[in-house]
Amino acid sequence: MDGLCHPTSLDRALESLAAEDRRRLLDELVERDGRSAVQLPDDLATAGEDEAAMHLRMRHIHLPKLAEAGFVDWDRERHTVRPGPCFDDVEPLLRLLRDHADELPE
Repeated sequence: MDGLCHPTSLDRALESLAAEDRRRLLDELVERDGRSAVQLPDDLATAGEDEAAMHLRMRHIHLPKLAEAGFVDWDRERHTVRPGPCFDDVEPLLRLLRDHADELPE
């Protein structure tokens, strides 16, 4: 990503939210409101989850997709993620999902 935010289509935003791991990461960034980076895998792993497997999925599948879209800035060396230049394009969808979570299918 070149550090600039190019217009995001609704399809691209929804595609980025299609995977639970990506939604969980983006939702954590919304929760932190840009105040701190998400540390991988520590900040995302859930009880009973294989942290190594989750970290591999994030590193090889989900983070490249989110970084390419500009939704996250991913520091590969520090294993941290912050909101990217296009995060504001996807944040309203994340807040909508959060606000209506009890009305959505699991």
